[in-house]
Amino acid sequence: MRRDSLLLPASYDTPLSIGSSEVWPQTGLDVKSVFDPEDEDRITVRPNLIMRTVLDALEHLGFGLKSARNESAPDRFKHRLTFAQEVEFGPKRGEFAGRPDELELLMFPSEGSVDLVMQVDRPGFRGESYAELTFSEGEAPQGPDGVAEALAEAIRRHS
Repeated sequence: MRRDSLLLPASYDTPLSIGSSEVWPQTGLDVKSVFDPEDEDRITVRPNLIMRTVLDALEHLGFGLKSARNESAPDRFKHRLTFAQEVEFGPKRGEFAGRPDELELLMFPSEGSVDLVMQVDRPGFRGESYAELTFSEGEAPQGPDGVAEALAEAIRRHS
């Protein structure tokens, strides 16, 4: 099998290749010796700089990736898209080990920033709480520490 590398821009709403989440283009083209419209040729979609910074910040806080899946978007976001990628993290170490039970994160990137909807599942069947945050690309060059502090404050408030 032949593998080629190619770098192409993707829509901001393209799901990331993270965890077991897979992405492939769907075409209606049937061009000889090119894409077969029936194939599911996997591609790798990497996070942009600010999304990578958010993911690194969660890792710095001691959270580990549990799963990623595409599901129906919450009603308030359906004006923008019909599905969203939910990324689940579990606390593994550090301040948040064992509290909260897990974090579920929806990321809505746009040019220059990413909006986050973070669901914090409280321990002991105490329900869940939501936090909304926005990070700009201007925060990414400082590394994950500043983003981690903002995330930690939101997690503390909602745990």
